[in-house]
Amino acid sequence: MGDMPDYHMYVVPVTVEVPPGKEAISDIGEFDLTPEDLEDGKRGPLLLDIKGRPYVIIYGVPEIDHYRIKGVTLKDPTIAASLPTSIENPAIAYDAVLDLFKCALYYNSTKIDPRSIRALTSADVVTVVQGTAANLKATVTQAEKDRTITSGNVTIQEPLSVDDGGGSLTVDGTVTVQQATRTSLKTQGEREDLAIKYFSNTFGAAGDYEILAAVVGQKHKIYAVNYESNANVEVGLRDGTSATFRYAVRTTSGVFVQTWVHPIVGSVYTALNLRAEGAVTVKGYVQYKTEA
Repeated sequence: MGDMPDYHMYVVPVTVEVPPGKEAISDIGEFDLTPEDLEDGKRGPLLLDIKGRPYVIIYGVPEIDHYRIKGVTLKDPTIAASLPTSIENPAIAYDAVLDLFKCALYYNSTKIDPRSIRALTSADVVTVVQGTAANLKATVTQAEKDRTITSGNVTIQEPLSVDDGGGSLTVDGTVTVQQATRTSLKTQGEREDLAIKYFSNTFGAAGDYEILAAVVGQKHKIYAVNYESNANVEVGLRDGTSATFRYAVRTTSGVFVQTWVHPIVGSVYTALNLRAEGAVTVKGYVQYKTEA
């Protein structure tokens, strides 16, 4: 047999010169508790995940400059404590004092106060529910004098003021009248709040005698009149000196008595006069109220 080959393993030491700045260093791993400090010019191994993406480890507090979002350049905010956005809008500004975002409401390019309500129109339907009557206060102005309530009940509480302006109120339901005291709500015939003015005058010729003087901003409302004349002369009451507004007229001597369910209302700031068309003596009284 020939000579067998020599299968022994031999270790041959080799010395490699590493250029300056290329010195080998220990590995820097993601979970290395004591990573080696790299000097400028040195390189370390780059750790990759299974898809070949590098691991990036940031030490300390990083500062990230988000210059763009979806390709839109951000603007520096001019409002304190606001985030940089791609638009400048004070309506979404943050209030650092109140710790909340500001919100402004606009309608047709006009800023509106959400606590206010716009002027209502005839097309609006408003439903108001308030369990406590004292908490519901409103002023209602209506264009029409007649109103019809077709559902629900109506409760009338004092103080109640009804001005006979020729309108009407129709209620399809139950009407409840409540009063706090006996004298607060009066029925027909209970006229304790009316005043009585007595008058007496002798006319030498046709003329006027002032029974009630004119009051600024107020009207005289006449509920009853009683007078006696001693001659067959036309006598009556009128609003100031208006010849077209005459009532309680008598053309013969004697006693005249008249009571009105609805008072005769004079004009604002106008006297109530007794008119006689000739020589006569007239004396009597009127039951009235003077108010706006």
